[in-house]
Amino acid sequence: MASKEPITTATVTLTREQRDAIYEEIATVVDGAGELRKCIADGEFDERDRDWFKQIGRRISLCARLLAQLGWQRRADRDTYRLGVDADVASFMERFERSAREQLEEDRPGLRREREGYAECGLTFSDEEWAKEKQTASIKGMMDMDLDGIDAARICIEAYRKAVA
Repeated sequence: MASKEPITTATVTLTREQRDAIYEEIATVVDGAGELRKCIADGEFDERDRDWFKQIGRRISLCARLLAQLGWQRRADRDTYRLGVDADVASFMERFERSAREQLEEDRPGLRREREGYAECGLTFSDEEWAKEKQTASIKGMMDMDLDGIDAARICIEAYRKAVA
């Protein structure tokens, strides 16, 4: 039986930063599939395990479709990327947006705490000096990736909704 290709209902253009944020989410999904090995090794599946196994399989398949469009390399090699959006991609992007927003909320207090910690020790920095600090750059980089991911997700979701309206 031949597999049916999903029907693309919208095509969007993403920046390299947005593409890289999606790539990182794909890597997270694939990494989470590592539990499959444990389930298979145990050989004991209840109904919930089987449903989860099927869901992970669908998500991995979708990730492969996304990588086929966005490239398999870790970092973008061009300025823009075209991505076809169907119902499955839009659903993936909705989960991704929620996840990125949650991560952003977790990162924000960490950035504030680091700066306050320095102030408690009597060290003060201008905003420019603070932005140059390595620790802050790391958290800021994660926050920027979260924001790029939210932007990418919103672009995809909105294009899909317009196309099916």
